[in-house]
Amino acid sequence: DRWHEAMLDRYDFETTLGPANFALAVLQSDPERAQAARRDCGATLSGEVEITTAFLAGRPDDARPVIEQWLQRFPRGRGVPNYEKLRDYLPLIPALNDPASPDHAKALEAYPRTPAFLLPQWALLSKAHLPPAEAAQFLEAGDDQPERRLAVAALRGDKVAFARLEQALTGATEDGPMSATARRRAEGSSGVLQAWLRNLLFATPPPKAEPDLAPAGATPLLPRLRAIAGVKAP
Repeated sequence: DRWHEAMLDRYDFETTLGPANFALAVLQSDPERAQAARRDCGATLSGEVEITTAFLAGRPDDARPVIEQWLQRFPRGRGVPNYEKLRDYLPLIPALNDPASPDHAKALEAYPRTPAFLLPQWALLSKAHLPPAEAAQFLEAGDDQPERRLAVAALRGDKVAFARLEQALTGATEDGPMSATARRRAEGSSGVLQAWLRNLLFATPPPKAEPDLAPAGATPLLPRLRAIAGVKAP
């Protein structure tokens, strides 16, 4: 509960630990903690947390202004095609949840395949209750989407494929640590989803006690420095 007080870079917080904390609460079905994490994040640059919140609440139209705001802010951004696809996908969400809908097959295929929208897609998947084959179809993408292939491997119970993809994603080997890019990915919502899926697939038991590396009653460094300098928190 203290880590966000020591985050010096707001952008770094909004792209890594903030969404990661939110994702963990969502995956653990803890709505109260998810709401608190959502408040901690504030307005994120990508809109990932806000879009996921709208999908979980069953109000996909609430995601539209978030998407439109991003498109207005970054009209020439590399993500424009995916944000446009996500905006156009919103009317198909009811069909995703309805196997009898004539647009159900289209809803399984039309969601934009990008790692940036994996957590919102997982929120849709959690509410759609698709059969395993359709769930895999909904998530599948090409070889350049290892995050999605890893999620599909978990859904299929393929431990060998999951372990191979996990090693490729983290970039960690016996000869050295993971790369800076892989580290940033691991610190965000995708890393939390990956770890959560791994724990489920390999039936990893939870720790008997939650470790706390800080001494009891310790104050994080940043608040202490502010107190010494007489500066109020922003």
